Amino acid sequence: MLQTGYTLIEIVVVLIIFSLLAAMTAPRLAVLYDSVQTSYEKNEIMAQLNGLSYLAFQQGQTFKLTQYPPVLAKNTQDNKLPTLEIPSLIKKEKSQSEKLNHLPEIPLELPNTWRLKTETPILFHANGVCNGGIVQIIHQEVTFEVQLIAPFCHPDTLK
Repeated sequence: MLQTGYTLIEIVVVLIIFSLLAAMTAPRLAVLYDSVQTSYEKNEIMAQLNGLSYLAFQQGQTFKLTQYPPVLAKNTQDNKLPTLEIPSLIKKEKSQSEKLNHLPEIPLELPNTWRLKTETPILFHANGVCNGGIVQIIHQEVTFEVQLIAPFCHPDTLK
């Protein structure tokens, strides 16, 4: 009588081969998933940056972009050191910085692991125009630099 089928040894060999292939590809799939997730989140942030001028125009309010998540202002009255002031120059600088301090931060919603900062504040005026600048987007110790090109601050990736 002729029996057809596979022996136990053949089935075990096939299972071992499949498990070795799975063990080699699983870590690469995890890395691939992480890179796709990072790329998706970066594209979402770029889309938000692209729409900030329109958001300022839509709300009729001037916003400033400095960093995200925003840092709460600390009371530095007690730690203030005496300084020598030249009245005419300092008043102009103070009035400019005071104006910037009173502007609201732009309402951004970035994923938890992402941060954003600028060297100088970027202003988005109520008429939809901005002054442009460079934004650093930071994710897990990797920094992406994006230039916001005036007058409408369309983002352009630098690196």
